[in-house]
Amino acid sequence: MTCRHGSMANRTDAPAKCQLHSVIRFLEEGERSAAAIHRRMSRLLFSNGFREYHFWMILQRKGLSVNESYERISGVLVPPGVPIIKDINGEVLSGIIGPSNEGEGLHLICETEGGKPSPSLLWYKGPSKVIDDSYEIMSPLIIRNELVISKLQRRDLMATLTCQASNNEISPPVQSSVILDMNFKPVTVSVKGKRKRLSAGKIVQFECEAKGSRPPAVITWRKGSQRLKSSVDKMTPQGNVSTSILTLTPTSEDNGKFISCQADNVRIPGSAIEDSWKLEVHYVPQLNLRLGSKLRHSNILEGNDVYFECNIRANPWVSETGWKFEGRELVTNISAGVIVSNQSLVLQKVHRINRGRYSCTATNSEGQGESNHVYLRVQCKYFRIDCVIFSED
Repeated sequence: MTCRHGSMANRTDAPAKCQLHSVIRFLEEGERSAAAIHRRMSRLLFSNGFREYHFWMILQRKGLSVNESYERISGVLVPPGVPIIKDINGEVLSGIIGPSNEGEGLHLICETEGGKPSPSLLWYKGPSKVIDDSYEIMSPLIIRNELVISKLQRRDLMATLTCQASNNEISPPVQSSVILDMNFKPVTVSVKGKRKRLSAGKIVQFECEAKGSRPPAVITWRKGSQRLKSSVDKMTPQGNVSTSILTLTPTSEDNGKFISCQADNVRIPGSAIEDSWKLEVHYVPQLNLRLGSKLRHSNILEGNDVYFECNIRANPWVSETGWKFEGRELVTNISAGVIVSNQSLVLQKVHRINRGRYSCTATNSEGQGESNHVYLRVQCKYFRIDCVIFSED
């Protein structure tokens, strides 16, 4: 149907009025199906912004009663308002929201106002997946749909969540969307080269790598309960891998202690994971020489038997032990009353010639160690000359 009324040609609203008059003629032609009336009236409403009031006024001028007009255009639609997304505290949300923590829940509230007929209100994830269609009518004008996700997962990162209101199949639905940002827990943490052999006093480096955390994990090194600070941290351009390099100079005291590398996303409580291992530190034998426990230092008389004990601490264990007297190697000499047996030395029936400095030695793959010196003096048995005293230096 085409308008040809010259009187309307010069008016700015002529196209809209032409369409309206064509609809009036359409209605006046007689019985029309509800679907046909619905399509025609909806097209006019949404293309020109008319509301029911205009129809009542114009249709009455054409001689149609209000009741008759209402019955014929009962399919006229009023679109719902644009949905509003809020959190549980009532704060209006838009754009990127969060970040929310992996494993936690999410609760969003969507409301739309108005619309004839009453609209449906659905939640979508992505372009087309309906994830919640359980809307409820709060009042004649308010429709609400509360989206509850019990446990957020990694695949929800940057997901678009859309709340869409619709009350017909002719006009496009109205909708609002938010994009979900998230924090992730670290997934793995591992230390490279942790099984390497260490030597006391020699610098070594360990590299710890943590993956999967968003933002990148904070890496902490510990030796036992002691926090270590001599590390350098970096992260990959992708942002979910972080590394830390620890520089350590181990000592013999570190042998058997545990080193740990801990990765933690400080934004997620309880997210820390760690990789730990026991240090094996090799070192030169450490020796301590002393008189036998039953001997009194100040009461060694000429003719007494004397024995020394050499205590050894080493890793790996020693392959060879030895004894020295005044810096010279001491070996077993039965006739002279000298008996060498691994970690002990026996001097039988000591004389003044036995006085002097004694030490023990031990050797492993790291080298040779020597003990402290013990100075032995022998007290003359009959003359009580002050030639007997024991001292250490």
